[in-house]
Amino acid sequence: ARMLDKARQGLFDVIVSYKYDRIGRSFTETVRSVHELENYYSVEVFSATEANEPLVRNILLSVAEDFSRQLASRVVDSMSSNARKGFHCGGVAPYGYTKVQIPDPAGLADHKGQPVQHVIFELHLEQAPVVRRIFEEYADNRSMKHIAAQLNAEGIVSPGGRTWDVSAVRYILLNEVYRGWRIWNKTKKVRKPDGKKTYRHRPREEWVILEDAHPAIVDNDLWEASQQTRKRRDKYKTHGGNHQTAFSSYLLTGLVKCGDCGANFIMHKVRGYSPEKRYFYYRCGYHERRGRAICNNSISMNRDRLEGAVFNLFQRDLLTKEYVQTLLEVIKEVWKTYQREDNPQKELKHVEGELKKTGRELTNLVQAIKAAGISAALKTELERSEQRKAALEQQQQELHQVQPQTLALPSGREIIEELESLQHLLDGGTHQEQRRVLEESIEEIVVQPNGETLLKVKPAGILPLPVLPTSWCRGSDSNRHDRIGQRILSPSRLPIPPPRLI
Repeated sequence: ARMLDKARQGLFDVIVSYKYDRIGRSFTETVRSVHELENYYSVEVFSATEANEPLVRNILLSVAEDFSRQLASRVVDSMSSNARKGFHCGGVAPYGYTKVQIPDPAGLADHKGQPVQHVIFELHLEQAPVVRRIFEEYADNRSMKHIAAQLNAEGIVSPGGRTWDVSAVRYILLNEVYRGWRIWNKTKKVRKPDGKKTYRHRPREEWVILEDAHPAIVDNDLWEASQQTRKRRDKYKTHGGNHQTAFSSYLLTGLVKCGDCGANFIMHKVRGYSPEKRYFYYRCGYHERRGRAICNNSISMNRDRLEGAVFNLFQRDLLTKEYVQTLLEVIKEVWKTYQREDNPQKELKHVEGELKKTGRELTNLVQAIKAAGISAALKTELERSEQRKAALEQQQQELHQVQPQTLALPSGREIIEELESLQHLLDGGTHQEQRRVLEESIEEIVVQPNGETLLKVKPAGILPLPVLPTSWCRGSDSNRHDRIGQRILSPSRLPIPPPRLI
């Protein structure tokens, strides 16, 4: 993939592959890549061992793809056979187990005469008791959140090597490997159009399941008890409990951050005295799901009060002509600094001066070589000066192509129209439109453990702001535009301090 990217950049004239099937993973991918390279980028593609004819190439690619498919089928059959014998088929051992190699029970040997080795699971002396404890506490009607918080409070490391959360506990409670079962072929690998891999679940009837394949951490009675608890809780959620969907319907989800640990605030629902009554609060996700040992911020922000305060703040202080005009004055000041310090014309004069200096150095080197002959030191210095001259000439050419930049600020009418549009969306827009406005205009809302809540504005979201030119930035100055842009858009740069919510 890196080779193809560089070819598209014009770094190659010809690509020679040992065989055509080394270029891509499939017939379609290879043909598409070769067609693109040859027709759009003028890069010729050849095989070092095969006929360089389009018809022959396509036939060979079809044969190679069919062979790859047959080979994959044989590998799957072999792995399926190993799974049915109770052997591990690859990957890390589940939390609570460790991998151990054993020789093949039938005495099979490889092509070197060495015994074939297989992998089985044995209990991990420190992790297995933790797994059993999770099942026991859950079966005893303790919540996943309570279990995660307790494990974090005791300093027990999670499967990922960090802290426990609800998802880690749930993964263990749903994993049948802890019953002593070997399960294989649960998922299949799928490669997306961008080349990245993902996994999809197969139907359970396609799984390879072998019971008593390794020592069980939980017995059948404990497994069934934990599953009954899960079903009971799921039934409660289905009838109005804390059911959550994959897409949040709350305006500030993802914008409210914890000032103690930096985690997102999530929605917490509390049942009222009547079954129909619900109260909604934003609370720190880490405190809620991982406990006080990870985050001590227990502040609950009433949903209606917090969202109302944000709306009032925008309409009262931010979506005003005075605020935007002050912001534009700051932009003008930064633009003057840019014109004074970072103007590409100034950079061009500097490059032209360096070119003259390098030209004089080359002249002196040539005269020295004529007088005393060329030495290793003079040759090295000559090559260095020639390379520097070539680089400066390239930079000079690029700077000549830079067009003079002007600062285009919105007019007063445009400002008023934009503010009226945003006000209209906040007053009567759909939920999605209101959320989009807030996401584009708010950097974050930070809630401190003492309840102080700070809203950081993202001025570029309030109305379109000008962008400084970047085409002239080169070398070590390539991040100069980012620094200038940050000075324009940073909330700390605004003359109006970031508002505080009460």
